[in-house]
Amino acid sequence: MGVGFQYLFFLNKISDDDMKKWGWPLFLLNCGTVSISIFLHTLRFKHLMRPRIAHGIYVAMAYMSFISVPFLCMKMLNEWQIGLLTLGGIYVNTRRRKVLMNCWWLLAMIVVCTKRFPHVAADYRPEVSLERLYTWIKAR
Repeated sequence: MGVGFQYLFFLNKISDDDMKKWGWPLFLLNCGTVSISIFLHTLRFKHLMRPRIAHGIYVAMAYMSFISVPFLCMKMLNEWQIGLLTLGGIYVNTRRRKVLMNCWWLLAMIVVCTKRFPHVAADYRPEVSLERLYTWIKAR
């Protein structure tokens, strides 16, 4: 969920109205979850708050971020390439193989950067030919 949101944000596919409606709440609730949970945990151990109340506040806050999921999914359906990239990343992360993960993140970076900067990708012409590169590597 977070990586897809970052891809859309980097590609300027989220409008200002979308950010006000669901983008900032999603961002703040997901980023603030850790710090607020530590704060609630501290209050609980200092006996300033009962454990069930602290846990209830944390669960309510953590699951409030899922209110934004339908809006994010609709945006992903409009940008199907980013949706597929996000689903592929979820699948690769479940495989837990470092080489596969590194290759996937490199591929994702190339895809997202070529979507963001298409003029750079179109103008790229390597100055070094493959033959020169091969002879240089062989000489080493």
